[in-house]
Amino acid sequence: MELKNDKGIYYFGDSMETYVVKMETTLTESILTITHTEVSENHKGQGWGRKLLDALETLATENGWDVTATCTYAKGQLEKEKEASKK
Repeated sequence: MELKNDKGIYYFGDSMETYVVKMETTLTESILTITHTEVSENHKGQGWGRKLLDALETLATENGWDVTATCTYAKGQLEKEKEASKK
């Protein structure tokens, strides 16, 4: 599925109105901060949040950005990655 962006809201889906998953972000001084994650009711529990986070991490790497999060979901996933990379 194609990654789409509408004014800092990245999503998978046909449009913002019919999204599968979306993440609200801010970009400041080469730091992409994920502030909110939302998965549509019909797609919860299917790994879409992780897929979008992976896509945003790839986008950040391609653009030389760091990724951080204030959103509980994304912050937890990034912390798990950090811990896993230490092993």
